[in-house]
Amino acid sequence: MASEILLVPHNHFDPTWRRCFDRPAVKHGVTVRSYAEVEAHCIDRWLDIADQGYPFSEGQAVVWRMYLRRRPEAISAIRSRVDDGTLCVMLAGETVQDSNLPAAEGLIRNFTVAMPLYRDLCGEDHPGLKLAWVEDAFGNSPNYPQVLRGVGAEVVCHTSYRPCPEPVWVGIDGSKILCYDHAPKLAMGVFEKHPPCFACRGRGCAECDQTGLVLLQGFDLKKLRELCLQAATSTTALASNAVGGAFAVGGAAAALTESPATAIFVVTEEFPPDVRLPDFVDAINKELAGTATVRLANPTDVYAAARASLERSLEQRDDSPSADLNPGMPGCYVSRIAMKQRTRAIAYELLVAEAQHATRAWANQTPGVLPADLTEAWRLVCFNQFHDAITGTHIDSANAELHDMLDTAHAIAVAHACLPAAKPSVDAFVSVDQPGSIKLGAIDVTFDRHGIQTMLLNGVDVCGHVPAYATYRRPLRIAELVLEADFGDAWGQRIEAFTSPTTEISRVALGDFNTRVEVAADAIRWSGQYDGGDPLVRKLAWTITARPSSDGRRIDVVTEVDWDTQSRRLRMLLPVKSSDPT
Repeated sequence: MASEILLVPHNHFDPTWRRCFDRPAVKHGVTVRSYAEVEAHCIDRWLDIADQGYPFSEGQAVVWRMYLRRRPEAISAIRSRVDDGTLCVMLAGETVQDSNLPAAEGLIRNFTVAMPLYRDLCGEDHPGLKLAWVEDAFGNSPNYPQVLRGVGAEVVCHTSYRPCPEPVWVGIDGSKILCYDHAPKLAMGVFEKHPPCFACRGRGCAECDQTGLVLLQGFDLKKLRELCLQAATSTTALASNAVGGAFAVGGAAAALTESPATAIFVVTEEFPPDVRLPDFVDAINKELAGTATVRLANPTDVYAAARASLERSLEQRDDSPSADLNPGMPGCYVSRIAMKQRTRAIAYELLVAEAQHATRAWANQTPGVLPADLTEAWRLVCFNQFHDAITGTHIDSANAELHDMLDTAHAIAVAHACLPAAKPSVDAFVSVDQPGSIKLGAIDVTFDRHGIQTMLLNGVDVCGHVPAYATYRRPLRIAELVLEADFGDAWGQRIEAFTSPTTEISRVALGDFNTRVEVAADAIRWSGQYDGGDPLVRKLAWTITARPSSDGRRIDVVTEVDWDTQSRRLRMLLPVKSSDPT
């Protein structure tokens, strides 16, 4: 049983996802306020009660940069809370990034572009900067321990979706970093989004104090009391990890069971700090007198309590890599692919610009200081490496905001580097009624109304047929879209399959609903619209364009979709010619 209970309130901040970051999202006359506004309300509320010892923890540099841009007068209060330990600024970098999809250099720049703000806000010796914060990232790259150690982290915190199974995470190069996720702990969470004000539909009015929001608030103190009693009286080790927004409690923490402290994380999303919490701590301490002591704490306190045990685990651990923490959430890797492609491509453009700048400085024998706008471009790219951005899981308005950021970063890169101009598209399309053939680069392609039938490079079939992974009345095509019932959806429910009077199926080949096929000198384009009667599909229309790659040895396929569906997913069939069953 715990002699000390560390009560850790923590607000999970998303810079982008179901809101835009710094602009309103307006649809059907309703205004959805930005994350920057919501986060400012939360930080304001915390500063009002911080002198009661109420702790706060947030490490994403972009959150603090935007808050101080809105509230520059708050800088002294923020620094004083860092100094007295009330505020913990963790090493999250510009944002808590996805560590699988960005360019390798981007993983490092995410931290280096945040360092000036860290130094200004809390100094290089701030204990929170030893905590690498990876909360809610959809799995973690086996290269990441090396990166995190390289930017000064000692311990990784909140590996999620596929948690690190041991108290030491070892990367593929043998780099080791401590992981405090197995320290004894319990958790509860409140995951809600503040709705637009019902009176003004988000525009701002006297009823909502011009916020445009219905500001939800309040922890479940009855549940929190139950967790405190459990932590104080349990004779077994407690461990927990966040999984998809829910917290699983239980299991053994063998390496850390001698720790006298148990942490209770109260994780909220958007909720302001609960002003009742200090009084709750006083009351529960009276109830537990002689059994355990409860105190408000930050993640740094959890690390301090577990550190000795973690370091003993490190001494015993060899350098063989830990279990793979991927794939974490593979469904997040298939939407809005342009976000992934552009984020990586512009990172490499910035590297070219920096290399050319360094080359010029070397040739002129003058020290070269990188222009400030290149650093700003990297910040914009790193913002897009956020785990809800680069994975493409955000709303449409946020998508437009993110691409605007990438447009700015791209323009900065082009201004500093001699980059090749994009090849203009040839859009003189002509509609065709019959199956045909066309040479796209070095590849001979045959096609029909449904999609691509064959692809030959120097007479060799490079793609083969699409395997019949569903019972269907005709062969499926290369680059054909398929509409699927979303079995095993994100919330663990079985979604109803498509139904017809004679059969139940789980997939519909959308090539049957193509309404037009067109060809140009260097492209094929299919257009279609689904009208098959599925009640869960209100709208689904698409355009698929196939063009040769720049070297002519590959076909690049771009799909534009306008859809309004529920519990359905789209898959594009792009077979790889391989007999390897894996």
